[in-house]
Parts: sequence; structure tokens; C-alpha cells
Amino acid sequence: MRKRRIAPQFSHPLRAAWRRATGLGRSRVGAGRQYSDRMFPTRPAWLPSLGTCFPSGCAVCGRWPALPAGKPVCGDCAQAFAAPVARCPTCALPLPPDTGAGAGTATHTQTHTCTDCQTHPTLLAACFAAVDYGYPWQSLIHRFKFANEPAWATWFADMLWEQTALRPVARACDWWLPIPLTRHRLGERGYNQAWELTKAIHRLAAGTMPANAPTLRHDVLMKVTDTTAQHHLDRHARLTNLRTAYAVHPNAAHALAGKSVLLVDDVMTTGATLHAAARTLLHAGAASVSAVVFARTPAPEADSAE
Repeated sequence: MRKRRIAPQFSHPLRAAWRRATGLGRSRVGAGRQYSDRMFPTRPAWLPSLGTCFPSGCAVCGRWPALPAGKPVCGDCAQAFAAPVARCPTCALPLPPDTGAGAGTATHTQTHTCTDCQTHPTLLAACFAAVDYGYPWQSLIHRFKFANEPAWATWFADMLWEQTALRPVARACDWWLPIPLTRHRLGERGYNQAWELTKAIHRLAAGTMPANAPTLRHDVLMKVTDTTAQHHLDRHARLTNLRTAYAVHPNAAHALAGKSVLLVDDVMTTGATLHAAARTLLHAGAASVSAVVFARTPAPEADSAE
């Protein structure tokens, strides 16, 4: 029988460079994707405008082309499903209409703190979210985290940075830290979605940062144990599950003392993850810890993925 000849497969270096720079493509590059910014410390100047050259469909309603150009979600869907709402300044839960903070405001004052945070103060100095966790953001976040589509971080960051209340808090923090993954989970996923979101927000804010701009650090907070999947647990079980999950890297412990920290994550469900991380940082000497997430589950008892 004549053997079938299989042509060798070549990976062009420019193709690999494009994938590392944009975060697009289906290739798996392992844990090194998180640190690809060492090779590409800044994005090419022409990259943000590239999307406006080619029409695309809305990822929610399928409208083609999606307007405004260059956005993965059309303006009508963004307006319908991401309308600004008043949120608690320390847990980011939506506030009821009768609290005095009108819908569409970004008020973050103690006057409008939710009842639960007034009764049980949180460890977070401030907390911000762009949207409620639900349709259609649930499927888009799933693609961002599990479908090897880290480029969603850019658009999620756009929506977050539109909140004027977030900007002074973020600028005032000394360090921006992503919620970390364990080494095993990072190797499976190929990137840390929280780190991708942190970098995307920083790119947007870079032009308006003060002289002592916040520093991005992915080597301070570590997740040292693989915990049970959070979305199957209630609030109490989540807190127990994460009690010893995080640690501060010994090489960064001394520098952390007195620093104000901004934690970045994609989803906040009950707050167990962020509070466990904040507790670890405060015990290690951080002066204050704030948080920003793209999506917030409307009620603590809602069943959702964190």
C-alpha cells in the first residue's frame, strides 16, 4: 500500500506575533499568554483602529454591521442591557429605586450604601461594576473566560471606564492586582482573564494618569490551592472554600505595606473571592483594598459563576 504523504505544518512567526499582540485566534499558548506583554509592552498604534476597517455582527442580536463600527455589541443592545444603575459603593449591588440615588447615576457615597453593608461592613473600601450578571453578558463572559477569547477584555474595559466614579478611585490606588488563578488552572486556560482585564483598563486610563501612576502587579497575590468550583456553593460554603486560598508572595510582602490596592476581576457573585483576597492583602499590610468587576450578580443568593 502506498503511504500517504502528509505535508508539514509551519507556524509563521508573524502569525504567532499577531496572536500574542491581539489575543485573537484559537491557538493555545499555555501559561505564557499572561506574560506576553513582556514581548509586547505596548500595543501597536494602529491596532485599536483596525476593527473600524472591517464590519462585524453584533454578538448579542446578530445585527450586521454592528454600529458603532469596531464594537462587538451594537449600540442598541448596549443601551438595552447595560443601562447605568445606582449601586452600593462597597458591594456594587443595585440599589432599590427608593434609596434616593436615581437610576443611571454612579453615586458612591455612604448615604446610598445598601442595608446589608450598613449592618455588616465589608473589607472593601469601594466596589464598582459595569453590568448585572445575566443575559446577555453571561454568555459573553463565558466566551471571555473559557472559549479562548481574551480580546473581550478591551470592550469590557471600555464599559467599566465609562463610570466616572471609578476613575478617581482607580487613579488614587498604588497597585492594580488581578484576582489570580492557580498554576494548574492558568495552564489549562492559557491566560488569566482578570489580568487581561486589568491591562485593558490600564491602557484606557494611561493618558489621564497622574505622575505617580498606579503599578500593575501580577506577582503579588497568589492563589495557592485549587478550590472547589464556586458556582456550586452557597455564600457560607464559598467563604469556607476560600479561607486559605490566597497568599501574598514573600518577595512582595515588604513593598505591600501601606499600599492602596485595586483588585480586578470579571464577575462578583457573593463577594467571597474578593473578600478572601482583600483579607489576605490587609493582613499583609495593605492600607486599603478596593475592587472593580465587569459584572455583578444582582442578589447574593443568585446562582451564578464567579
